[in-house]
Amino acid sequence: LDSLALQFSMYPNPAKDFIIIEHNIPTTALKANIFIVDITGKILLNLPFNSDKTIKHVDISTLKPGVYIIYLQSSKETSSKKIIKN
Repeated sequence: LDSLALQFSMYPNPAKDFIIIEHNIPTTALKANIFIVDITGKILLNLPFNSDKTIKHVDISTLKPGVYIIYLQSSKETSSKKIIKN
């Protein structure tokens, strides 16, 4: 039950111009990255996410409408969630 999947959430979904990502990454992980990937697997955004901040505002206004996968990756594990961009 210590996986990142249970420790990060994002909203709104569907989204238009931005998403908010909240996490509870253990301080042992210290740093993480957020990747936004399209359905072909192409990485469109790669953003640092330091664990000393629990909320990250991510601008997705430049993305085309569609379905994307958000990956949260630390040095220990990776978790993903699907998001719809309107």
